[in-house]
Amino acid sequence: MKRFIVAFLALTGGGIFFSGIAEAQYNLGVATSNWSGTNTLLLNPANIADSRVHFAIDVFSANAGVDNNLGTLNSTASFKDAINSGNVNNLFTYSNNTSFSLLAPYFRANLPGFMWSINKNNSIAFTNCVRGMNQFNNFDQSLFRTVGDPNYVINPQGGATVLTSKDFNYTAHLWTETGFSYGGVEQDRGRHEIKVGATLCYLRGIGYIGLKGKNMDILYQSGTDSVHVSNSDLQFASNILNTQNAILNGASSGDVLNQIFSNATGRGLGGDIGVVYDYMPQYAREHYDMDGQQGLVDAETQGDVGRD
Repeated sequence: MKRFIVAFLALTGGGIFFSGIAEAQYNLGVATSNWSGTNTLLLNPANIADSRVHFAIDVFSANAGVDNNLGTLNSTASFKDAINSGNVNNLFTYSNNTSFSLLAPYFRANLPGFMWSINKNNSIAFTNCVRGMNQFNNFDQSLFRTVGDPNYVINPQGGATVLTSKDFNYTAHLWTETGFSYGGVEQDRGRHEIKVGATLCYLRGIGYIGLKGKNMDILYQSGTDSVHVSNSDLQFASNILNTQNAILNGASSGDVLNQIFSNATGRGLGGDIGVVYDYMPQYAREHYDMDGQQGLVDAETQGDVGRD
């Protein structure tokens, strides 16, 4: 049981190591490009205006990441060792925080959609995605290390270790978004261009789990590897679990799939608006036309095709 708990905490707590990789895969470096199709919607719906892509069809893509303020992961070897041995002693260089929070994971799966650049000044897009997040907030660092690290000692005299956790919460959400976006060029004056855009999303809830605690006193007996909880003030809510299933059985894939293909437990609307100002000092070199009359570049710079 202890090894299972530690393996789970190691997987979720290793977030700081993977967060940099996940952020790079989010394509933030190209998400404002005029060649990025619906990727530009992730930052600003106005970015699809004046797109160089006439028509784009999305089939599937995914992005995921994890993050935490518990500490930094020392190495991949220590990560594997924590899962195999159940010892998180060498897993982290821990922060000085008494409590920690982690987001592990957050993800977005993009489903079929499209973007259509009607003309230079007007573009529309239709997008579908599934989004989810799993968040631990204000959990006690000493409890994490006491359970996972046999070399971590709070009470040097031995025996029982008493811990108290206050004002913590755990939240998991899974939902779908169907969005329609419009982007238009409001002003185009050579070097200066102003674009505006908006996205309207229909939100459909799939599943949620919420745990909120005001207080929980924990008595940990290291010799017997047992935990006794008292004076607990907890609130639990979920549409896929009841309190008995949550404790005895946990969540199964069937519970989640049943929610996906049944009636949504919640519906709503979301929106995003944006404005982009572009300043192009070398306007002639950066000017493109999409009507086929001038090709890829302005007639004045035809000779520059192929240059670095």
